[in-house]
Amino acid sequence: MGNKFKLDYEGKDSIKKEVESIRDSYLEKSESQIELEKLRRIDSKVKNIPLIISLFFGITGTLLFGYGMAQFLELKDNYILGGISAGIGIIFIAIAYPLYSRIYKHLKNKYKDQIIELSEKILND
Repeated sequence: MGNKFKLDYEGKDSIKKEVESIRDSYLEKSESQIELEKLRRIDSKVKNIPLIISLFFGITGTLLFGYGMAQFLELKDNYILGGISAGIGIIFIAIAYPLYSRIYKHLKNKYKDQIIELSEKILND
């Protein structure tokens, strides 16, 4: 009676999925799978490059602004350095989103033909 209500928390479905994913990684990929991976790579490039660049500018600007404000408010003998650092930080913060938009639009237009061509090829197969 003790074994009658035993629960299997691992589950055979999860084991089966794991085995299938390992097996699939060793099988040769079809042409459509290769093209789908290429499509995903291009799409991630179009989305991630502008994000990384704008995050760099936003974080750098925030740090510069914080450093400048600390210099300006706490270390009273560095008014000029603090003001310049805070001003540069504000400029970096202000251009982060417009820079993202401009780079995203540029990359989207640059890779538009390749993405449409690959997606049409995948959808027609």
